[in-house]
Amino acid sequence: MAILPNPKNPDTAIQFANLVLPQSGGYFYSVNPVNGLWMDHFAPTIDDLIRGSRNADRSSNNVYFCTASFSASGSRKAEFAQAKKCFYLDLDVGKKRDAYAGHEAASEAAEDLIATLGVGRPVWINSGKGIHLYWPLGEAISVETWKPIAEKFKAWAIGTGAIIDKAVPADVVRVLRLPNLTWRDKNGVERDRTVALVEWGDGPFTLEEIDAAVSGRSELSKAANNDDWELGPIPDYILRDRVPKDERAYPTRDWTPDLEKELRSALRYLSADDYEGWWQVASMLRAHGEDGWRVFLWWSEACASEGAFDPDGCREKWSELATSHGGKDRTGYVAEIFSRARGKGWPGFEKIDKPLLTGFRYDAPTHSAGWMLDQGCPPIEWAFEKVLVRDCVGVITAPGGVGKTFIALQMGVSMATGIPWLGKFAPSSVGRVALISAETDTKTFQRRLHSVVAHHKQMGEWSEDAGRAIRENLWLIGIPPEEPVHLLFMDGKGRVRKEEEVVEKIIEQVGNLKPDLIFLDTRNLFCGGDENSAPVAGAFMRALSEIRTRTGARNLIVLDHANKSSSADESMALSQNASAGSVQFINNAKWQMAMAVAKRIGNKEVPPNQARDYVRCAVPKNNDGPQPEDFLLLRGEGGVLRFVTEGEVLGRMAPLAEEERKSLVKALNALIAKNGGEAIPSTQILRGKDHELQCLGGERIREKLLDDAVRDGFVSVASGRAKNSKLHSLTEKGLALAWEDS
Repeated sequence: MAILPNPKNPDTAIQFANLVLPQSGGYFYSVNPVNGLWMDHFAPTIDDLIRGSRNADRSSNNVYFCTASFSASGSRKAEFAQAKKCFYLDLDVGKKRDAYAGHEAASEAAEDLIATLGVGRPVWINSGKGIHLYWPLGEAISVETWKPIAEKFKAWAIGTGAIIDKAVPADVVRVLRLPNLTWRDKNGVERDRTVALVEWGDGPFTLEEIDAAVSGRSELSKAANNDDWELGPIPDYILRDRVPKDERAYPTRDWTPDLEKELRSALRYLSADDYEGWWQVASMLRAHGEDGWRVFLWWSEACASEGAFDPDGCREKWSELATSHGGKDRTGYVAEIFSRARGKGWPGFEKIDKPLLTGFRYDAPTHSAGWMLDQGCPPIEWAFEKVLVRDCVGVITAPGGVGKTFIALQMGVSMATGIPWLGKFAPSSVGRVALISAETDTKTFQRRLHSVVAHHKQMGEWSEDAGRAIRENLWLIGIPPEEPVHLLFMDGKGRVRKEEEVVEKIIEQVGNLKPDLIFLDTRNLFCGGDENSAPVAGAFMRALSEIRTRTGARNLIVLDHANKSSSADESMALSQNASAGSVQFINNAKWQMAMAVAKRIGNKEVPPNQARDYVRCAVPKNNDGPQPEDFLLLRGEGGVLRFVTEGEVLGRMAPLAEEERKSLVKALNALIAKNGGEAIPSTQILRGKDHELQCLGGERIREKLLDDAVRDGFVSVASGRAKNSKLHSLTEKGLALAWEDS
């Protein structure tokens, strides 16, 4: 399954409509142009409904379907509605008061609703700017039967404390969105989004199941629709959606230390940037006197930008509130604070295990030096011994073609099997790996994976246990090129925004794998927006941190192209400045590894015929651990990289020793004899078993010896027809050497 945007299945909308709509009668779909008048259209069949809706969607309209069937084609009015076949809820996301601040908060609320109802999972639709939940019935029922149960269903939902659109659940002729159509912002600020079906759920359900689930559980919320109700022992959070018409709606709670902790927890989700919101919070705290003043002053200072806090202004506003509202103090609507905070994603004080630090300078965990010394020195947790620490977002930077995707794949194989990475760095534990690639196709990954496994087998590192582990622990999520996956987008006012649906889909799909390590290949294909923009870079790295945290991964590494200067300058390529785009990409990462083709080793230049064989790696940034020394890698068969020392490399670059020269001459002469004394054509030496190479004359040459012969220009090499084979032939220099010694 590809990550969003998913391929549009033309049958999904038809299947959905057949599930939630009655099978008899006529239907309506409604078209609302971005800058036009709302129009209802009658469709005699479900197929006509889908066809008409799609045609209107292609014309850049917002399109909706009516959830009832009708006995007449004249009008979409409740008096003409004939039957219903589902119950539904709408959870909005946005800046308005009766909406959740983000998709994550709305999703959590939806899960709570599903669990509380307890009849099974509904059909889940991401509507573009919210969540629609449908509990379809096995059989259609009359509107007269549906309506009273829908009212109880609505009252039950309100009573749970969820922020729902109250106009939706009991509306007979409610219009909602079909899957695979498009949500369009009427103000032109946000980008278009696909209405996506997330899951089909456990339905259909029986009317008796729904009725039993909501009956007797809606009394708590009856007051929410009644102006003359008597205040009872109803928790404040249940009342948070009600717009207070008198002071009975939000009673003053006695001030306690627990109430103060709860208020401080909720206020972390509210901003004091908006003057109107700032003084409204002050008015809600005013009735609690000096206790309320202390919390209000703390919140105002914590939210103020550097140097902008004005305690005298806060005191002046606090005093004004004593004479506001007709000279009468407000009664301290603390429940309204909780309501607003929940709308911004606050899960409730009872669900928070530790203080939230995001954007806040106060109430962070405070520990004395004595406590820290008494606890002992915590060891560094390594993902890979001495090179990569646990619990961080990192970056691998390299110019194109150097091997960053290959080295990531090898790291993934290492963690999946426990085999040391590059033959050098042992993983601290075996874990699951998710490699999300928008650059390299699946077949290329297959070939590379086979090369890596073959390399480990040749090195004697492979085992049956490794074979079983890799099948379970290494996963590739390939993104087709035609389906760009951007975590960010720029809105109509030039502001960088997180693409909620894409991020949520990645978290959902990758989170199901329960990975320890995640790779994203490559950054420019996932980012979206101007890579030279600091806000874009910062927002992108925050999105990666969110993905790592919410999927439970210990490490997330994004692969990144180096800038143009790094391709020509090895020292630049191995520095923090190697990354293309804004420096904030690296500034917001805790770990960076940089790769470059090694042009000089020790005091020797790499020969031209070995120019791509050696890769130098550095870790210029390692915030939570010591910085390891630079190291060398040798590119072997199939592109597989392995650790080598500088001494080994210099040995490979040395001239042939006399015994090696004699062995080479013997092999070359065998080739000449086999060819009748003529010049040797191409494709005469083929790779054999046991790291040796076989001549057609039957002689075997050690792999290193032939590599040296290639290096020194006696033998040329080209790719062979057989998988992973190399075909060697003598050069004029090699031919002359053979004849000379014969």
